[in-house]
Amino acid sequence: MTLSGANGTITLALALSIPNSIKMRLPIIFVAGSVVIISLIVPVISLKFVMQKYQVTKVTALISISSL
Repeated sequence: MTLSGANGTITLALALSIPNSIKMRLPIIFVAGSVVIISLIVPVISLKFVMQKYQVTKVTALISISSL
């Protein structure tokens, strides 16, 4: 399970590339930005509850640097 990455880069790039002549440009940018912000905040909040549910107290790295 991954909770990070390039969240919203393509979405915002496409929203910002809409020409100024389009009437709905600003609402589209607002909705795209809101979705990106929500997609960043929700996993951070939910991770705490998931860790408590499965009683995870210590997070360790699965891959050590020496094995790379």
